[in-house]
Amino acid sequence: MDIWNWVHERVSALRDSGEHRLADFVYDISHYSVNDEHHKVDALYPEALSLARKNGHKWLEIYFRHWHLQSQVLTRRKGQAMLGEAVDLLEFAHREETRDCPQSICVVQDLACCYAITDGPGYVEERLAVAQETLSRIDATWPCFTCIGGEYNSALIDAGRFEDALASIRDQKKALTASHRSPDDTNMLFCQLDALIGLHRYEEAEKLARKARNDGGGEHFERRRKNYLAWCLALLERAEEAEEALLSYDETMLSPAFFEPWIKTKEVLASKQASANSEELDLQINAMLTELFNSKAWRDTVNLGLVQARLALSRGAVSIARLCAQRVAEAVQQLHRDCGATEELAGLNDAVTQAEAQRTPWEFSEIEQFLEQQAETREAALEMTADALRKWPDDERVLLEYTQLLGASGWSEAALAVLREKSGFQTPRLLMTYGNILIDQDHTDEFLREFGAEIDPALDDDLFCRLCWLKMRFYSNSDPQQAYEHVCKLIDRSPEAGFAIAAAARLAMKLGSYQESVNWWTRLIALDPEEISLHWDRMVPATIAGDWVCVRESMQVLGMDVPGGEGPIDEDSIYVRVRFTDADGETRDYLAVRNGPVTARVIGLARLGEPQRFGCEVVFDAAPLNKLDQEDEEGVMRDSEGYYTLLFSVVHILKAPEYDYFAIDGAHPGDENLARLQDGLAELQVHFDRRSNEDYVLYLEDDVELPGVYIYIAVPVSADLDAVNTLLSGFSAELEHPLIWPDLLEKLGDEAALEAQMEIQEKYGL
Repeated sequence: MDIWNWVHERVSALRDSGEHRLADFVYDISHYSVNDEHHKVDALYPEALSLARKNGHKWLEIYFRHWHLQSQVLTRRKGQAMLGEAVDLLEFAHREETRDCPQSICVVQDLACCYAITDGPGYVEERLAVAQETLSRIDATWPCFTCIGGEYNSALIDAGRFEDALASIRDQKKALTASHRSPDDTNMLFCQLDALIGLHRYEEAEKLARKARNDGGGEHFERRRKNYLAWCLALLERAEEAEEALLSYDETMLSPAFFEPWIKTKEVLASKQASANSEELDLQINAMLTELFNSKAWRDTVNLGLVQARLALSRGAVSIARLCAQRVAEAVQQLHRDCGATEELAGLNDAVTQAEAQRTPWEFSEIEQFLEQQAETREAALEMTADALRKWPDDERVLLEYTQLLGASGWSEAALAVLREKSGFQTPRLLMTYGNILIDQDHTDEFLREFGAEIDPALDDDLFCRLCWLKMRFYSNSDPQQAYEHVCKLIDRSPEAGFAIAAAARLAMKLGSYQESVNWWTRLIALDPEEISLHWDRMVPATIAGDWVCVRESMQVLGMDVPGGEGPIDEDSIYVRVRFTDADGETRDYLAVRNGPVTARVIGLARLGEPQRFGCEVVFDAAPLNKLDQEDEEGVMRDSEGYYTLLFSVVHILKAPEYDYFAIDGAHPGDENLARLQDGLAELQVHFDRRSNEDYVLYLEDDVELPGVYIYIAVPVSADLDAVNTLLSGFSAELEHPLIWPDLLEKLGDEAALEAQMEIQEKYGL
């Protein structure tokens, strides 16, 4: 069965009925999910679901909710957190009006995955039962056969039944072959790898991981495959190859589905080379475990938490190991079934207790001795400070040092626990630490409970200013106006607080009070005239506000050539690139020409179908996002990605002229003719952008080869499209091989001309 056929038909129907946005969402949500672009899934899902429900598309509601769960559960490992939604969707998908939707089978996988991620071994019997029941209702012609089969195999693996899992996979592959489907590289791959690794058949696993491909699995499949390959190579003691295959930490953090093979690979490598077991590795693993714990992926938290603790003990980081054991203990309490976890935890606690007994504690006769002592590493400093805290449990200086070290080690929640339980911590510095951690860890309710009241103006300046700063930080994203009011109160008490004045300037920008922002930067410059970089910050709001006197003054201080006159500065200079950030978080870069100290005009076109910004005049942040710090073969400077232009982030759009965009395609008419066409279009204010190079060729009958040309044109919306069409028609009529511009003709509604161009398109294979 083609489970996607109904989707394609529904999208076509949506487009025919004018529901283009909903149609786009259908393909976008699956694409983003399999390519680990989950912020985009989150951005479009509420609107997509709302549109589906509003227009009564119940099958599409199942589809969108399913792909949202795929993103949340399969790749972000939010098992228990999404269990209620998975159960609700399963009920919805099996109602009379929805049960025939092919996607109703897929939601079974969503529920099975929720159980697996929450506590795989603890829900083995339930997972086997639901998978078997579903497999009895479908056959190998269904694409979801491999998904449900994979869930069945995964349950066998979590039960330790590795041979049974391999036998099941063999049977499923036979069924796929009999149904004329490829048995290779399906969702069963990772189950097969887990089973082979569980049986210590590492060479087989390595060969399988190396050759595996799944074009439909997107970037997510490929990333996961690489980490499994690295794990196999590490187990085969091929450390250098393992390091080369393993994803970077940043790429691994795209999805918790990548965490286990990455951590297991690092554990194997660290067992062979002590230097690989570093504090940095612990920070990375801890970030992964924190995400798993917060997502309520309890069994992964237990299993990988034990790995983190073992590595900490091997490094002699006893305090870190104890923290790991405490987190594992919390996760064990949440498991559906124990399956030996309590016994493993007891073994870990014994090992930590033994390590604590064997270590030599730090001894300090006086607290000043502790304060002057310098430990060699952060983890050693944590051990030292823990010893000092046991001796001076209520000393502010020790508490501050300990909580800051916990935070630096990735244990902010543990730092919060210390602050909560210690009496007498209500001092300005400790309050600041407490509040900052609450903000950083998104403990909104607790922050409002502790700091939500109006700040008493009778407080001494130090405490008053610290509380104002905390509130400014808390509200800076959600309520910039309130954040601005609090930082202004701070400045009233401490008029020379430069950090607060800079914050006020940035918040004023966010609020659209550009001249106020200029005034704040001017005030900060007066306080610190030697810091000339502040003039770059000031020129951004000054340009938006049109304060050209201020812009020219800053340019002069910075040693720039100051143009004459008093009005706007608009003098083209060098090429740059500018980065726009769309509403969904997607960033797009465009070629531009810098026409002022912090302004540029976009001159580049994106591919048709993508957002266009041609002609936009923008203000950008003066700090470039890249560095031209590498030489090419000819000694020309470029950045690490091979670009020769600086890249800047757009902060404001001054002008956004509107254009229509069309393509011209066909045989190359010759350079002279092409220049004539460009000049003619320019007279109509139409921008011409040749997109093809000499590699673009066309083929006529009898294998006659012709050089081709592909052009984009940007036509102002106020322009006369008929005049553009007339120009193109006259030009093309003079050529031996005519050009085509079907998108423009379609917009004009010229069916006869469009039909004629379709014949040209077919003749030249355009």
